[in-house]
Amino acid sequence: MNGRSPEEENKVIGFLLSQDAKVLDELYESPSSALAVYRLLPTLAQQWIARVAFLPKPLPISTLESWVNAKSTDLCQNATSLLSRLRLAHVQQKEFSLSPNFKQSIMSALTEGEFAVSAFVQWTGPTDKSRKSTQELEKKALERWECLLQYLALPSDQTQGMVSVEMRQILAAAGLTGEGTSDLEITSRGFQFLLMDRTTQIWTYVLQYLLFQSRMGKNVVELLALIFRLSFCVAGVAYKLENSWSSAVQDFVQHLRELGLVFMRKRKDGYFFATPLIAHLTSPEAAETKESGSAQGFIIVETNYRVYAYTDSTLQLAILSTFCEMIYRFANMSVGVLTRESVRRALHVGITADQIVGFLRSHVHPQSLGEAQLIPITVADQIRLWELERDRLRFHPAVLYSTFESEQDYSGLTNFSTKEGILLWNQDSSKLVVVTELGHNQVKQWWKMAKKN
Repeated sequence: MNGRSPEEENKVIGFLLSQDAKVLDELYESPSSALAVYRLLPTLAQQWIARVAFLPKPLPISTLESWVNAKSTDLCQNATSLLSRLRLAHVQQKEFSLSPNFKQSIMSALTEGEFAVSAFVQWTGPTDKSRKSTQELEKKALERWECLLQYLALPSDQTQGMVSVEMRQILAAAGLTGEGTSDLEITSRGFQFLLMDRTTQIWTYVLQYLLFQSRMGKNVVELLALIFRLSFCVAGVAYKLENSWSSAVQDFVQHLRELGLVFMRKRKDGYFFATPLIAHLTSPEAAETKESGSAQGFIIVETNYRVYAYTDSTLQLAILSTFCEMIYRFANMSVGVLTRESVRRALHVGITADQIVGFLRSHVHPQSLGEAQLIPITVADQIRLWELERDRLRFHPAVLYSTFESEQDYSGLTNFSTKEGILLWNQDSSKLVVVTELGHNQVKQWWKMAKKN
């Protein structure tokens, strides 16, 4: 155990915990949603559900606790607490039982299998040239997803044309992009987003989309339920578009199409494909989608601050350019240099020195893996020193006192503010005292009492 809460471990669980009871109850009416949430739960919580799902009566809490080691009672309490907060189960009078709507849905999913959770009708129309193999779908999906990442890594007029206005609004609302000195720039949160594995990236963006729609007053239950249904689809299989979908769901499908999570040639074709990016998105056994081979271990950093990137990936070069000055580019190798100005430009938008060093180390070329330092220690230290340059001055809201009537007044205020821990600075020669803004009220009360005495 790493001590992290379930909502920290899984973004979807954290999102569900923030929703109203009505939203959760409506969501669990769908077997696919119930099964998807079940697969995202911690192992012990899954065991509780599997053991009581087919029982006709509630189970005593003491029985649940007897199934675990005596030293693991905290884990048992955490699991039951999580299930209760998610409205998957009820704990009443020391008895544990599943919520009626969730119980019915999970039993349907477990007994009826694919028929219950997929709920999409496979396309039986004529075959045409627009059909795609799984490999072709994956290639097109990655191209679409990397358009988002390229815009995020290096917002510009060129990359802006790759994404829609709505996508740019969501990235800005999520704090992944922000206004810089002259134009739009990536933020620290945006840089952290680029360092995530692709599955986490997809969930992070999708949940931000749902939050964005929720702020506009739209019901996100049907949108989240659609994602859960799509995660059980088979990549490469054509499914029929449903005429019963609401306008919000149809817009969401088109947005997923732009992200590369769904493929359709034209709306009038009447069918769509779930791409490998979204298929099995809720499966804990599904391996993380790997980056392209050129994106794994492609950086060599020298002691002269030169950075050699053995890749032809536009995305990876865009990420490097956020803190490097790129000076040469060849067919499969580019050269950049870490400068004070390029690093300070990254620091200005919230990217930290540790994030820069961490990125360089995590993408180091295989030939550098056997070295004691993956990147020269002098380079790592210099990047951190450039960061410390920006922290030489610290700003605090404060109050300045001057022109004291006597030495006694000055020394009295200095001693009082020091004792109370509100003194920021003082100078005996000029008789100046600076205290914290919150400490100003304490000084006023002390001053009144001192004058009375």
